[in-house]
Order: sequence, then structure tokens, then C-alpha cells
Amino acid sequence: MDGDVPEPESGLIDLTEVPLDRLRSLDDSVLSYAIRRKLRELDDAPEVLAAFDNSISSSFFPGTN
Repeated sequence: MDGDVPEPESGLIDLTEVPLDRLRSLDDSVLSYAIRRKLRELDDAPEVLAAFDNSISSSFFPGTN
């Protein structure tokens, strides 16, 4: 064995280099429909906001103001 790892075969087409706009514009394809549906779901989803306050109240430390 020479240490080379064989490339797995999936039968899927590699679309990583194809721009999303081009994929979205494919007429009546299942892929185009799925992309448009996911983008609509993302557009309609409420925004998620995670925030925190890292200050400690002075009441946490007795004797300080």
C-alpha cells in the first residue's frame, strides 16, 4: 500500500464551483426548485439573535456601590 487514499465514488455531480445564482436559474429542474424553496424558507425565517450582558451588578458584591 502506497498511502494514497482512494477518492470515494458517490455518483453525485460536484457543484461546489457553480454559483448559486446559476443553479437557481435552471428552468424547471428539481435542483432549481429545491434551491428556491430553501432560499424562501431562509427569507421567511425569523432572525435569530443571541446576545448577552457581561457586566456584573454591584449588588453581586456586598459592600460595593
